[in-house]
Amino acid sequence: MNTAEFDRMFAIEETHWWYRGRRELVRDSLRRHAPPARPLQVLDVACATGMSFRFLSDIGQIRGVDISDETIRYCAMRGIDRIVKADAMKLPFAAASY
Repeated sequence: MNTAEFDRMFAIEETHWWYRGRRELVRDSLRRHAPPARPLQVLDVACATGMSFRFLSDIGQIRGVDISDETIRYCAMRGIDRIVKADAMKLPFAAASY
């Protein structure tokens, strides 16, 4: 993805209907399928601009993984520092950590 796309995403994803609807779908899926015990350990793979850290922060500890320096910079702009630069196919976490 190019920088202009990340700029647009960063600017609108808090209020745009598509992103809001997507967040509701994710939360609904978590309500139905995630273990009821809280807090959960959540891993956001390909975390883009880090919005999931805001809308999922009430369910547990969130960590992010992204391979892009650009997306990690956007997360830092949101004050998110729990991002690891890594390939999603070679996660730097112990098996069954998340």
